[in-house]
This record gives sequence, structure tokens and C-alpha cells, in this order.
Amino acid sequence: MNTTVYVPAYNASRTLPSVLDAILAQTLAPNQILIVDDGSTDATAEIVARYTGRGVELLRQDENRGLAATRNRALAAATGDLLVGLDSDVRPEPDYLERTV
Repeated sequence: MNTTVYVPAYNASRTLPSVLDAILAQTLAPNQILIVDDGSTDATAEIVARYTGRGVELLRQDENRGLAATRNRALAAATGDLLVGLDSDVRPEPDYLERTV
């Protein structure tokens, strides 16, 4: 099954690296990883940029529009048959995606 993991992020520079590391270490790798930066004023975008060569895509919103808008933006860009949303401060267990699928 083709899966997309998406993470809405607003000023998430403190927690995002561990979340991205956990997503990339899943026992079942996602086909697409989308991070929606919702107008962050911290280093969120710069942190995501460090992961772009590893299959992580950054979607940016110029201003903070809220959680619903970030989810909608991710869903519009998603290519997966199964969409899995994670909060930017939740580190999933290594088999989370496998168990979800």
C-alpha cells in the first residue's frame, strides 16, 4: 500500500528532528513524507531542509493559518492511498506505520 505521512508544524524546531528521525526509521517506510510549515518563525524550515534528500518534502505557508489549513494543504499534495497524520511533537514507535497499515 502506498502511504503518505504528513506532519503539520508550527515553530516545531525543537521536536521535529526526533519526529523525522522516527519516521525515517519505520519498519515499513512511507512512500511520501510531507511537512507543512505553517508560517513558523523559528528554524522549522531549515531543519526540514536537512532531510529533503531523504524523501522529506517541505510545504510552506507564509503565514500561520492553523491546523485545519495545514492538514488540507498536506492532503492536497499527498499521493498515497493511505494518509497518516502525525503531530510535530509525537515520536512514533518504530513499527507504528506497519501496524497502522
